[in-house]
Amino acid sequence: MAYAKRFPGGFVDLPSQTTDIDSQFLNAVEGSLLRLDSVDPSADGQVLSWLAANSRYGPALLLNKNIDPNAAIDKSKLNLAGQITNADISGSAPIQRSKLDFGVGLVDADIAPGAAIQPTKVVGTVPPGGGTGQALVKSSAADYAMGWSTLGNPGTTNQVDYAQIITPSAAVAATTEATSVAIITGASVVYDGTTRAKIEFFAPFATPSTTLVATYVLYRDATVIGMAKVSHYATGPTAMPVTASVFDTPAAGAHTYSVKAYVSTGTVTVQAGPGGSGQYTPAYLRVTRDPIVGPTGPAGPQGPPGAATASAVTNVSQLPASPSAGQIAFLQLTGEGVIPLVYDGSISKWTSPPFRAWTMGLNGSTLFSWGSSAVTDADALTNCWWLQRIVQPFRLWDTAGLKLQHRTRGLIKTAANTNAVIYVSYATAALNGGLSAYTRFTTGGISAGSGQYSFRVADSGWVDPSTYPTVADYIYPSFQYTSTGGISGPAAYSCYCDFRWVA
Repeated sequence: MAYAKRFPGGFVDLPSQTTDIDSQFLNAVEGSLLRLDSVDPSADGQVLSWLAANSRYGPALLLNKNIDPNAAIDKSKLNLAGQITNADISGSAPIQRSKLDFGVGLVDADIAPGAAIQPTKVVGTVPPGGGTGQALVKSSAADYAMGWSTLGNPGTTNQVDYAQIITPSAAVAATTEATSVAIITGASVVYDGTTRAKIEFFAPFATPSTTLVATYVLYRDATVIGMAKVSHYATGPTAMPVTASVFDTPAAGAHTYSVKAYVSTGTVTVQAGPGGSGQYTPAYLRVTRDPIVGPTGPAGPQGPPGAATASAVTNVSQLPASPSAGQIAFLQLTGEGVIPLVYDGSISKWTSPPFRAWTMGLNGSTLFSWGSSAVTDADALTNCWWLQRIVQPFRLWDTAGLKLQHRTRGLIKTAANTNAVIYVSYATAALNGGLSAYTRFTTGGISAGSGQYSFRVADSGWVDPSTYPTVADYIYPSFQYTSTGGISGPAAYSCYCDFRWVA
């Protein structure tokens, strides 16, 4: 029930009455009571809070600002279920690992690259143990089953022992295996009982006192593990290297390998030296682990596909379209067989291999010389045994769509102020017919150049004929020559001409 003022106008001070409580105080008390009586909380759990806007107390929830920072509120009074997020926890908060639930477990992203995690904490990691030079291999069919095994040291030597001599051995005269004489003895080495070893012996050669058979015996300790017989001749092929090798798996423990020798008759001396200019190499005994390779690595990247190869064709129109430089194809010509063609990207043409058309097979002391400025064909010469000319099929190539090119090379020289020139010429013929007259190609010649006195190499390079020959069954190559100035003395030797066919 609301409080009603007894005196609606408020308390007043009467002059005729004096009390300890004045009217101002009484009015204030009355105002506070009125404010309290007008409170009507709308929900359970609310508390009265002063509302400055209404100048009275009113119902309100308990806010963060209403709680003193020093208030000792117990955790049991707080409901934090589902309320704390990652942002609520300081990065330096010392939270114990036991307070964290990792659910399905850690993932790779949860572990820093520099985390010092012990190998024993990771399933399937590198097993303990292992020795120098060993490698991990599968120890069973189970996943992650790995074990250490001695396979060799990739990039390092697999040599177990090495012994050598650099001076000739004593002359060996023993004639039985039991009395064989030591040539080289290795060191005592401890073996594991499972590793196979390769034992090799080498000597640059051996010198016999007479023709004999020498037996070179390989020993493990006092046990013979193999031998090799070599026939040494007192005359004839005497300087032959001596080699022998054998594989052996020694029992666990220390063992010494050696090589000894005995002969059928006479004596034999194993030769050796320090190596170097004019010196024999050492004779040696070498022991290596087998296999002498490391574990097989992963397959390397696949190389690019090779150039496409066309099936044999009979006409250039059947060759691959848009070929790449270096592409190979095959041309089949009746009576000539299958000829390889390659696409030359520098000239954008298919080319056949060169065919030798003619050659002058002279040398520096028997030279071909001329002394006229007239152009003369080699066919006009007599006794030209040094000229070889080869008839080439012509119509077959032309029908297949290819055209002739020629190239001339050779050594020629001039006399004083005279230029020696050699041209390619040709005659044609039908099958079983005679030769036509010789015609000179004005392109593709070679010359020494005016004023040259010594032999020089000249090369025309591949050229097209100046005037293409009339096609016949065969073409018969030759050459024509001239010396400008008419002074005798120009000469040539080892000159030749090649043909090839292009499309």
